[in-house]
Amino acid sequence: MSEPDEVRKAAAGAVADLTERNALLVADLAAEGLVLWDLRRDAAGTPRGRSRPVLPWDELLNGPVPPARALERAVQTDGPARLLLVNTFPDGPHNTAALDALRRAHPDATALTCDLRLGELLAEVVADAPLNRWYDLVTLQRQDDGRLELACRLLFPMGARRGERAPVAVECEAADERGTVFAVVSSAQERRYALVTRRTMRVPPGRYTVTAELGGPGRVRFHGLPAEPVADDRTWADLIKAIPAKLPPPVTAAHLVCAVEVSGPPERVAERLARAGQTVAHAAGELRDRLRVSLLAYGPHAFERRAADAPVEIRLWAGTADEALDELERLTGTTRTGYPRAAALECVLAEVAARLGPPEPGARTALLAIGGRPAFPPRVHPSEILPCPVRHDWAAAVDVLADRPGTALGAIHDRPGHASDVWLRLSDGAPADLAAVDVQRLGASLGLAPAAAQRLPFPLAGSP
Repeated sequence: MSEPDEVRKAAAGAVADLTERNALLVADLAAEGLVLWDLRRDAAGTPRGRSRPVLPWDELLNGPVPPARALERAVQTDGPARLLLVNTFPDGPHNTAALDALRRAHPDATALTCDLRLGELLAEVVADAPLNRWYDLVTLQRQDDGRLELACRLLFPMGARRGERAPVAVECEAADERGTVFAVVSSAQERRYALVTRRTMRVPPGRYTVTAELGGPGRVRFHGLPAEPVADDRTWADLIKAIPAKLPPPVTAAHLVCAVEVSGPPERVAERLARAGQTVAHAAGELRDRLRVSLLAYGPHAFERRAADAPVEIRLWAGTADEALDELERLTGTTRTGYPRAAALECVLAEVAARLGPPEPGARTALLAIGGRPAFPPRVHPSEILPCPVRHDWAAAVDVLADRPGTALGAIHDRPGHASDVWLRLSDGAPADLAAVDVQRLGASLGLAPAAAQRLPFPLAGSP
C-alpha cells in the first residue's frame, strides 16, 4: 500500500504536465464505485477540473457489458490524457480486481493504493502547484497627450507558489458605479495574455499600495484597499470598451466657489443650502484633499434710509470641504429680507472676480451660483429693477470669470424656465433645476469630476 505522500507526489507531477491539449484523468476506486476527475489547463494556464457522475460497482460489474470492457470504457477520454489510478478503499470487494483490470488495459497509467480522501488531496495539489506563467496586474498608462494605453505590472513570476505576496503601487481615478477592476492576466514566453481573474470594488480616488497574495493558480487576492474586492462578471470586451480614448490633464488642485441666495421662503433657502452641500460632498469624494471650497451667502440690497447694505457675506474662503459643510449647516434657518425683485448676484460675481488670483497650472476653479432672483442692473433698466448701489455690472464680471483660464461657471436655479439673463450666462443657457439636480453630471460640467465617458475601469500604473 502506498503512503499519502506518494499519491500527492504522483498527482503533483501529473498536474505539472498538464496543458490545454493534454489532460489528466484521475480514477478514484472508492467504496461506492468509480469516481472520475477530468483536469486540464485553461487558456490562462490554470488547472481546471470537473468530476463525472459516480459509476456504482454494481452497474459496472453486473451490467450487460463485460466488467473489463465496462471499466475500460469508463476511463476513455476525448483526447490525449494521462491516467492516474488510485484505489482509496483497499478492503472493498471489487476494488483490487478493478485496479488490476485497469492496469492491464492501461499499462502506462500510474496505479496506487492508499486509503485517503482523493478529492481533497487533488484540490490541495492544484492549489500548491507552481505557476507556469507570469501573472500581471492590468493597468492603464497615461501618455503625455492624454491617450490611455493598456499596460501590465508584474505580480508573480513563473514558479511562484501559494502564499507569495507582491506589493504594487496604483493610482485609482473615478470609476463607474461598479468600481475599479483589479484584473490579473497570465502570459508565457510569447507574451500573449489571457485573463486569469477580475475583481472590483468602489475605491475613492487616490494612490494606493496594494498587496497581491497568490492563493494558487488562478487565485489572487488584494489587500490594502478600503474593502474586499468582489467578483466582476463583465466580459473582457466590455471592460476594454469602457476605456476612454483620452483623458484631460489631471486636476492638481480645485477651488469650488459656491454662492447661495438666502432670500425668499425658508423652505426654498433650505433646499438651496442642501444642493450646495450635495455638490461640495460629491466634489470632495472625487478630489479629496485636492479640493478647496469657498462659500458666499447673499441676499437683496437694502434701499431703506439709514439701513446697512451688506448683501454679500463671505462665510468661508478656500477652506476645506468639511469646513464648508459646517458653514452650510450654520446657515440653516437664515433668510435675508429687503428689496423683493432681485438679489445681489452682481456683487457676488464682482467679489469673486476680484478675489481670485492668477490660475495655477493644472488647477481648476468652478463658480456655482444657486438661487432664483435676477441680479441688480448697473444702471436704470427697462425691467424697472433698481440699480446696484455700487454699480457693479454682472455681465462684465461674468466676462472676466469666463475668460479666466481653468475656470468653469455653473448655476442651479429655482425655476429654470423663468431664469433671467445672468443665470443663463452662468450656465450656457441651461441652469440645473433646483428640484432635480444631477450632482454627478453637474460636477462633471464644472470639471470637478470626470464625465461618464472619462471614468476608468482599471487603475493607473503608479510609481514603483
